[in-house]
Amino acid sequence: MRYQIPPDVLHYEVRLLFGLTAQDIMIAGVAVIFGIQRFGIVVGLTLGVLALLGLKRYERLGHRSLLMYAALYLWHRLRPSQALMPRVLPGGGVAQMTVHDWDGQEMYRVENGG
Repeated sequence: MRYQIPPDVLHYEVRLLFGLTAQDIMIAGVAVIFGIQRFGIVVGLTLGVLALLGLKRYERLGHRSLLMYAALYLWHRLRPSQALMPRVLPGGGVAQMTVHDWDGQEMYRVENGG
């Protein structure tokens, strides 16, 4: 009998229900129990659903949970787009760098007066 050991045995976890590990199921269960005891059934079930959405990772979303994907999407949409570039121009004489937009219009120019 031959058995090949998986390459990463230490981080292997058994998926029990809907791709969740035992630890994920316990976290969602604690959220439900806490919500039911503290606030009522509706809030408890809502906390359980939110816990599951925060724990279950989807391959189509870049192996991220739905809540993490939504947070990153909102962060990307709401923050202004920036491009960071070093201001390093060649020395000696006058050097310049011009940045154009997609339509070919000049956006700005950096000059090194030498």
